[in-house]
Amino acid sequence: MAGPPEAMEQEQRLLALLDVPQAVVVTGHRLEVGDGETVALLVRPNVQPVPDSSDGDDQPG
Repeated sequence: MAGPPEAMEQEQRLLALLDVPQAVVVTGHRLEVGDGETVALLVRPNVQPVPDSSDGDDQPG
């Protein structure tokens, strides 16, 4: 898939990092993958649930 050059470069760097065995550290919402010299830090954002717009009645009919 194509995308902005910056995103494509970032994707290629991440794929190259994942191409060889790496250390993985998970702390809360953080995932660190790296070899000690190069590290990728992935952080899951704190996403608030979207309020349900239905009338609250989950039963059909």
